[in-house]
Amino acid sequence: MNRFADESRPLNLPPQPGRARRPGVPVLATLAPVAAAGLMFAITRSPLTLAFAAIGPLVGIASLLDGIRA
Repeated sequence: MNRFADESRPLNLPPQPGRARRPGVPVLATLAPVAAAGLMFAITRSPLTLAFAAIGPLVGIASLLDGIRA
């Protein structure tokens, strides 16, 4: 007797998965470099430090696109 071939019990399938949620905007990852660049500018008064402020929105957009791709 084959104990794995029990045809008297119905086969229960798992429910179908729902739609995947869209990833949220990474607000903290976007604003942290901007705040850090503002603080560095306040301390050093070097305009070059403001270039780091552009990293925040770039990280946010890249993270959002990566979440959509995955």
